[in-house]
Amino acid sequence: MKKKNPSAIALGEHLKKLRENILEYRNRSNLARELNITPQKISNYESGSNFPSIETLIGLYKKFDVSFEILLKPLLDLSESELEKAEYNDLCKKAKNIQKHNEEWESLKVMIESLMLRVAQKSGIVDEEKRIQRGDG
Repeated sequence: MKKKNPSAIALGEHLKKLRENILEYRNRSNLARELNITPQKISNYESGSNFPSIETLIGLYKKFDVSFEILLKPLLDLSESELEKAEYNDLCKKAKNIQKHNEEWESLKVMIESLMLRVAQKSGIVDEEKRIQRGDG
């Protein structure tokens, strides 16, 4: 049995707290329906068994109506690289400024995904082949 990744666990606990603070999403099924995923996937994210895709993270960002800094704070807290933290903060500032422009937003999503992937690889959430690892408890 693989151990769950501490980064995935920290992010999952954080996502659960954010979800539970929004009345309409206290029931996992409501959020799952909005994101077009299963309630089990949300449960897996919150338990740290799986790591959400960039599309799911962007969906959570929109539904929770929080900044990327707030949404992904646990990953940044676990990152030891000041460069990654600075890059992340810069991307978050850009996200706030260009969400209205879809083409630029798509470009920014790619940059955010790349940074998240690098952080996730360093923390062991993602394996070398860029697939999400699944912890079994």
